[in-house]
Amino acid sequence: MSNFCLALSGQKQNGKDTVAGIIKPLLDKEFNQFELTSFAGNVKRFLCNFFYEENGIKKKVTKEWIEEKKCVENFIPNGWNMSVRDALINIGDRFREINEDVWIDLALNPIKNRIITDTRYYNEIINVRKTYKNSCIVRIINPSKRIIEGNRSEIDLIKYDNYMINGIPKDSIYDYVIINDGTLNDLESKVKEFFNYLMNRWKYLI
Repeated sequence: MSNFCLALSGQKQNGKDTVAGIIKPLLDKEFNQFELTSFAGNVKRFLCNFFYEENGIKKKVTKEWIEEKKCVENFIPNGWNMSVRDALINIGDRFREINEDVWIDLALNPIKNRIITDTRYYNEIINVRKTYKNSCIVRIINPSKRIIEGNRSEIDLIKYDNYMINGIPKDSIYDYVIINDGTLNDLESKVKEFFNYLMNRWKYLI
């Protein structure tokens, strides 16, 4: 039997990780264990080779430090020339100039069920579909958090959001859209609706 992959797409702070946290235990009950992963995971691991200065002491970057600092606006670590988020983007982009699919090749593993929490590029979507026969690509949109221009990691797929707020176009690259425009309870209800859709799509393959 082929394994399954749920790929979550969306701009930053639109709810991808929250959706993953809600749906993972639901999927785990019906399928073999799903593994949470991200294309940026290996980018973060690369950044962990760097150091920064704090109170005159040189410290090594950790994953926990990255998660804490990456969303802090206007924070540039001592000894750096850019923010943590911009450093992650630059590492990702520079390596893609060498090999467009470098982070994809490192992240995808067709022998495991996976939830990918940061599917932002078109070529990532294409490779998910190529790697996993049983895949589902979901766009998560929070209308209050949408940006028209932004990080290079955000803009490849942003043009689709305007169309999908009112429904999925026939030629959409996505299978499903979750509009995250309410409370956490509202989002949980929408994720459960999506889970029912997913079960109808995948249940005969279990």
